[in-house]
Amino acid sequence: MKAILLVGTGGFLGSVLRYSISLSLKKVHWFGSSLPPTLLANLLGCFLIGMLLGYSGKLSKDVVLLTTTGFCGGFTTFSTFSFESYQFLQKGDYKTALTYILLSLVIGIVFTIAGFSLSKNL
Repeated sequence: MKAILLVGTGGFLGSVLRYSISLSLKKVHWFGSSLPPTLLANLLGCFLIGMLLGYSGKLSKDVVLLTTTGFCGGFTTFSTFSFESYQFLQKGDYKTALTYILLSLVIGIVFTIAGFSLSKNL
């Protein structure tokens, strides 16, 4: 029960922060392009989960659960995807890393299109 409360609390805080960033920035302007603020959340989340997991040996399991699974998971699931990809690369498992990255991105986009199309046709 304690773990669920930690993840839920972190998730709530991460989700609220991501939403606040979206409201305050509307669009991020980089190199003349207007990009969704989700990009900023994803990049910040990737950096944060890297820092947290780098320090995880110095943090309690509860703090790691609250901040990584909870906060970063609520802030952006992209950070978890990024870390899992990094773990494959760190092990030298480049084929699995590339497969995981490509399948996640390509099939994720295809499934988004499929779900959107299905919802419009129901």
